Amino acid sequence: MNLIKNIIKLIYSFLYKDVKTLNYYKFHSIIKFLFSFVQIVIFYYLCSIVSKEYFKFLFFGLFFSKIFFFTATTLTETIKQEQFSQTIYNIFSIPYHELTILTSLFFAKTIFFFFELIIFILCFILFFNIKLSFFNIIFLFFYTIYIILVFLWYTISLCSITVLIKKSEHFIYLLNSLIDILSGVYFPTTFLPKILQHISFCLPTTYILSFLRNAVLYSKYNLTLLIYPTIIGTIFLPISILFFNIILKKLLRDGRIAIY
Repeated sequence: MNLIKNIIKLIYSFLYKDVKTLNYYKFHSIIKFLFSFVQIVIFYYLCSIVSKEYFKFLFFGLFFSKIFFFTATTLTETIKQEQFSQTIYNIFSIPYHELTILTSLFFAKTIFFFFELIIFILCFILFFNIKLSFFNIIFLFFYTIYIILVFLWYTISLCSITVLIKKSEHFIYLLNSLIDILSGVYFPTTFLPKILQHISFCLPTTYILSFLRNAVLYSKYNLTLLIYPTIIGTIFLPISILFFNIILKKLLRDGRIAIY
């Protein structure tokens, strides 16, 4: 019970910090939104050359990519920023376990992300003629939660890389971009060369994205597609937590956590 109260307090603290930061950098947030909107407009007109149906296909790919990218990079970006500003010791000096701090931080960021995701969906509905029923929207909400939970192991693993290998963000960005391509975000995986199709077949992201498109576009809820990603997430989550704890404690002990 005390743990839950502590997490709630931490989430509130991090939310307050994020609100203040957002208010201070509101112009940056507006520019970021406009940049994303322009990208979507370009995608829309390029897709209209091919087919209107293709844009629907792409929308769900972009939707998945947005969630996956958030899950993968939120904590790594935060750690990188705190390292760069030399305030990471302030974060870990809070009298709670390191994992509790990071979990609370992640939940606070997730709350903000859901508001961002709502704006993302509304833009597509209002400006790009994407039709979603109320049931579809509820489905997307739970689908988002599922992706975040099933890929927690991935974001924790990337956190380990971030604190262990300095300036690794370019590698992480490249890795996530490759996963997008291989998972079928922009085009069907059948268009990939055979060797890349085999790699795509091994990625849990491919199955989760296929499940989304089948569910919303064709009303086919093939839950068997989620078995493999769920197994992967269940197996690797405790391993990633253990690995991260070992690395973090060593770096904190050696005083190298703040080196960027």
